[in-house]
Formats: sequence, C-alpha cells, structure tokens
Amino acid sequence: MRYLFIIIFGIITISSFSQNKTYDQLRIERIQLTNEITNLQARLKAVNAEMEKLKNGTANVVFEGSGNNRIEAKVGSGGAILRDKSSSTGNILAAIKAGESILLYKEKNGSYIKAAYNGQLGWVSYTSISSNAELNNYMKGKTSKPTSTTSISTVDVNSDRYKRISKLYGHEKAVKIINKQLWKGMSHGMVVESLGQPSNRTSVNSSEGLKEEWKYPSKTIKFLNGELISW
Repeated sequence: MRYLFIIIFGIITISSFSQNKTYDQLRIERIQLTNEITNLQARLKAVNAEMEKLKNGTANVVFEGSGNNRIEAKVGSGGAILRDKSSSTGNILAAIKAGESILLYKEKNGSYIKAAYNGQLGWVSYTSISSNAELNNYMKGKTSKPTSTTSISTVDVNSDRYKRISKLYGHEKAVKIINKQLWKGMSHGMVVESLGQPSNRTSVNSSEGLKEEWKYPSKTIKFLNGELISW
C-alpha cells in the first residue's frame, strides 16, 4: 500500500507544477488521475490475492492442455517423487505425501507420466499413484468412452472431491461446481474446480478494474476484479 501512495503522490506532485491550465483541462486531468488510482488499486488487490495464494500454497499454475488430456488422481500409500525427467535418475523437484491430490497429463514415457504438483511440472512413476480407472486405461492404451455432457443435479456426497469442495464453498456451490455449472460471482478457484485450468488467460487494467479472460475449448470466461461476470 505504501508504494501505491508513493506513486499517487508522485503523479500529483508532477501535476502541481503545471501552470496556466484551464478549468476543463484540470477537470480532464483529475479524471485521468482518478482512473490511474482505480487501476492501481485493482492491481494491488490482485497482487495481494496472488501473494496470499502463494503463501497458503494454493496458487493456480496454468499448464497447457485441455481438460480431456488431464487426470485427477491421488498419490499412493508409499508417496511419490516428482522428477524433472521421466527416469529414476531425474532430479527431485518435490516429495509428495501419500494421499495428496495430483494432476496428471496424458503424456507418458515408459512407466512415468507427466504431472503437475504445487506449481511445478515434472514426471512421476505410475506405480506411485493410487488405483485410478481412467489412468489405468490410459497407461494400458485403452480409449475412454466420451463423457456425457448431460447436466445432472445430484452428486456422490461420500466422494473425496465433494467433501473437499463442500468444505471450501458449502453444499449448494459444491453441487453446482461438480456439475460444471457457472454463475456470476464465482472466484478463480471455483471456476478451476468446475472447468479445470484454462488453455490461455489474459488480463488488462481498465477504468472498472482488473479484467481477465480465460479461454476454454468451448467458451471464454470473463472476470472483473477476481469475480466471474460472463461466459
């Protein structure tokens, strides 16, 4: 916040040296300064939010690949090692505890599969992942049947995913998220839980605040100051 005041003070100080300006010119300059302050405040809010996510270890890292090419899984009882290469001789990027969630990509090399964990992209051994039907079929070369896009209104309340999401957002929102529903006011985390990570994202500061666009294969998601406004 101190840096924001320094920047604002600098802008105002520079402006104070302007001489012989008309009332209309000063009015326009005031509007411009107000817009700059609004943009800085929005950016500061976004930066603080990202810092908080990093501090709590919940920052979302975007990797290439659509939802159809990713598999959500859990680490087996013996834990897993994320390596920079698809080999037991690869450098260790992270040691993952048993039972932790991990995002896998449909890209394999021998018994290793590409994985994303805690903001890092690497490789884990297939044998270190808990039994997962989709993963097992992929590793065996079997083609999964297309997932139905028909909306449903119920969920398995005993599933680990439901328990995790409902703990974060409550029952009603958890049901909507698991059914891939969208609504205005959703946070970044809710959209990721509902649709997965976007293939691309862009952001721009405006007079209204920080605007963001997330690209998915079939839709574009728009945020304003961290809240979903349209899709």
